[in-house]
Amino acid sequence: MRLPAKKEVASCFQRLYMGGMRTPKILVVDDDQPIVNVLKENLEMEGYQVLVGFDGSMAIDLAIANRPDLLILDVNMPFTNGLDALTYLRKTPETQDIPVIFMTGIQSKTLYPVIDRYQRVAYLKKPLELEHLNSMIRQFLAKYPIEQTSASKKPMQPDSLSAPESLPFIQKLT
Repeated sequence: MRLPAKKEVASCFQRLYMGGMRTPKILVVDDDQPIVNVLKENLEMEGYQVLVGFDGSMAIDLAIANRPDLLILDVNMPFTNGLDALTYLRKTPETQDIPVIFMTGIQSKTLYPVIDRYQRVAYLKKPLELEHLNSMIRQFLAKYPIEQTSASKKPMQPDSLSAPESLPFIQKLT
């Protein structure tokens, strides 16, 4: 008896798991390119469509433009950090419901309560265990199906993509 290849299992899982809907889109953002490359390859092998970014500003731009079903986000990044990016995305109607999995190497007792304030957010400590990440992704996508996330909402008009005055640390996105 031949065992199915991982790609076949992922494809079957996606059909059953998502009820024949489109492939879930995951945005991975980390300033460490080797980590992004490993995660991208892993998630593609799991059958997901993967977008990548390398800082918080890119996370905001890509999330607004592409409406991912899940965001995997590093906390500590240049330009705009992960928490600031999440704050901005939560204030944007089209992206406010996107589930987020934070990745962090920071061992701080003050960071985790800040992350826990948000809904649809979890965190994993680096170094990541890919099987644990994959399991968490499946749980998040099962708990927050595509049709219940911002991914299915109407896109914003380009001239409305400016940072709110309450978030001066984010550059205008026009």
